[in-house]
Amino acid sequence: MRKMSKMLCLIISAVLLLTFSACAKAQPVLLSYEGMTFSSAQYAFALAERKGQIVDSYYDYTGKDVSSDLTFWQTMSDGKPYSEVAENGALEFCKLIIITDYFCNLYKLEIIDETVIKDLDKLMEDIINDFGGEDLLSIELAKYGITIKELRHYYESYERIKLLKDYWYGEKGDMKIPESKVKASFLENYYKVDVMFYSFFDSSNQFKMDKEITEEEAREYFDEKYVKVQHILYSTVDRSGNALSDEEVALAKQKATEAYNAIIAGEASFEDKKADNEDSGTEYVFTYGAMVDEFEEASFEMAVGDIRLVETEFGFHIINKLEIDDKDFEGKLAEVNKAISKDRMTAVAEAMYQKLLSGKAEFVKSEDDAEYYFFPDAVFTDGEMNGDELEDLITEMEIGEIVLHKIVYQGVESGYYIIRRTELTDVDVNNNYKEVEDKLINEAFYIYIETFFDSIVVNQEEFDKFDIITTVSFPYYY
Repeated sequence: MRKMSKMLCLIISAVLLLTFSACAKAQPVLLSYEGMTFSSAQYAFALAERKGQIVDSYYDYTGKDVSSDLTFWQTMSDGKPYSEVAENGALEFCKLIIITDYFCNLYKLEIIDETVIKDLDKLMEDIINDFGGEDLLSIELAKYGITIKELRHYYESYERIKLLKDYWYGEKGDMKIPESKVKASFLENYYKVDVMFYSFFDSSNQFKMDKEITEEEAREYFDEKYVKVQHILYSTVDRSGNALSDEEVALAKQKATEAYNAIIAGEASFEDKKADNEDSGTEYVFTYGAMVDEFEEASFEMAVGDIRLVETEFGFHIINKLEIDDKDFEGKLAEVNKAISKDRMTAVAEAMYQKLLSGKAEFVKSEDDAEYYFFPDAVFTDGEMNGDELEDLITEMEIGEIVLHKIVYQGVESGYYIIRRTELTDVDVNNNYKEVEDKLINEAFYIYIETFFDSIVVNQEEFDKFDIITTVSFPYYY
């Protein structure tokens, strides 16, 4: 019985392969250039791979599968739905492949590097194993109308692009980037700095708490910089933060004003009006920066026992200032110690900054017990620094200028940089030459090869049949 089942599976697989193979032969041409063609089946696979790359990347980042998510694919990007952007991107890549194949044939460029061939062999072996064997992979590929041989040719296209790029821009290439241009690009787009990093966190990403803070120091800090209030909110926004109608806002203001006047006149107590509160909480112990400005300013200005009506972006608040006690302090002790530790590290960084400005200290490697990390001669280009703000700051600095910069990432303060911009040297050029040259080669290669795209004949009717939303994605391997 098991032999019959196994045989039946093989027969079904064979029939499916024959059926899909027959369909693949009928695939129309999508692109043509100088006697070369690129079939709609090849594009179907390129689109499936593009979708696989997008879907997998988005899932890794958000944990959400957007394969058939209309909202995701219809999101506008540069005036077009993302589905159209992805489809056009796959088409542009296919144009790159057909032009590359044309020139590789013209120049007789072939993949002969044994290491590259072995890598391609390994890639194909991995894909075949992932799909449970050649037969099952062939059935999967038949959904797009291509074969395993055509799949390998598709992956070889990545290597042929490298071959053509090297033929044109390599050491013997007719379009090799001049050394002077590489150097000029480096000096224009790269920057060098010395950096002292005063971090609030240790190498294990744990906050560095100052262990010498006494309870008396913590209590003094707490009494000076914390307040406790109760409030009753008459909201002017809904739960999503959207503004209510003018009529609803006017009604909220009326209710808040009447309640406030009643409390001030002694006709009602604050406790009597607590039931009106539309906030999830009533009592708060907080410090500077924790609340919206109007609420914070009023809370710190008021004396204990004062009651005030304040308007914020969330609505109308009746605020009652309370006296902080030992229990409040105990509940905020860890937060207070953390704040004091930050303040002390900030003071150390600011003191060093002033010494550097006055010439009483130098940018030097830190000792083992130093409170900062030292990064000399750090060379970077656009997009490599931690945030656009820091990058913009450095690019506007003069050579030799020193600045102190607070590091804030996604709302979290992590320390301070003391930065000195320094001058680039020939050593820096040599150390980064290959990286800069590769960037210039890639830029020149794609600009040049795109000049041939207008000469490619596109079967628009065939192209319009494709829809990335309904396309079955294929894993991105290369």
